[in-house]
Amino acid sequence: MPCSVELASTELSSAFGEVGCGSPQLVTADKLLRTVCNSAGHNVQALTLADGRDISCIWIEAQAPVKTAVNIYLENDPSNIIYDSQRDGQPVFNLPLTTPIKDSGVYRIELNTAESDPGAWVTVGFAEHPE
Repeated sequence: MPCSVELASTELSSAFGEVGCGSPQLVTADKLLRTVCNSAGHNVQALTLADGRDISCIWIEAQAPVKTAVNIYLENDPSNIIYDSQRDGQPVFNLPLTTPIKDSGVYRIELNTAESDPGAWVTVGFAEHPE
């Protein structure tokens, strides 16, 4: 299982580059990664979107070859789910968002431990850039 305090700390930095976002046209963005696992203390990670920044796509960077249920939502509005692997299908690679995420705030990436197999983990990627 890849989750650890060290991994979570490493994922706080970003890598600048080009991301496909589901089309032949590349988007230049900060590539942000968050990994969640089916283990206590590692099933939820946060991503903070600052004012003046957008997220134009999300993707599954890597995942365990088992059933993995993951949700992404704005922390102060958990009912407004941006991505639900059970609803939207999995795995999703380079999912372009029809409307970029523009609401600043803290987003939660949560692995549903009740719906995921033991040993499940997933790394979710985000393309973040200026509006």
